[in-house]
Amino acid sequence: NEKYSPAVLEGINLCFKNIYSVSEKLDLVVGKFEKKDWLEIWKKYYKPIEIGKKILILPEWTSMDGLKTDRQIVRIFPGMAFGTGDHATTRQCLETMEELIVPEKKYASVLDVGCGSGILSVAAVRLGVTEVVGVDNDPDTVQLAKSLFPNVKFECQDANFLPYPDKSFDNCILFTVVECMSDFRRPVEE
Repeated sequence: NEKYSPAVLEGINLCFKNIYSVSEKLDLVVGKFEKKDWLEIWKKYYKPIEIGKKILILPEWTSMDGLKTDRQIVRIFPGMAFGTGDHATTRQCLETMEELIVPEKKYASVLDVGCGSGILSVAAVRLGVTEVVGVDNDPDTVQLAKSLFPNVKFECQDANFLPYPDKSFDNCILFTVVECMSDFRRPVEE
């Protein structure tokens, strides 16, 4: 264990108090951790997730042997990109999509702005949308989505300046990106 001066520890406590509104004094433990392959270890805690009545999010490393389900399977490799199905907002978006995208209402195309891992784009395909385009401003995220879902179109684009003519898509999934945009109406109009 390394020793830190009381002034350094008090400074850390002050940061937590001011930044994170932590009112009580924290007991800080400083030390070295055993070296482990954290990128592999966390996988054992990530389990399949049933969402709504129709969707099953299945980690890529999970075997499908003996799996019996009527749900639409969305296989993902949850990594650095946003969108594993585990977060409440992703779940709510998937449940809403499940309600809106039904066979009686033919949605030919959907634009997924801020696609992250591609989970919402792929769910739209699994639910019956014939053309889906996912866009994100992070090239690494777009590359991950393309590698996970090569049959879905993903592009690196700035949500504020999308290159599509107005009314190009029947629907737009505009998830958490709205709060980062200068004018969210433009992609919605497209």
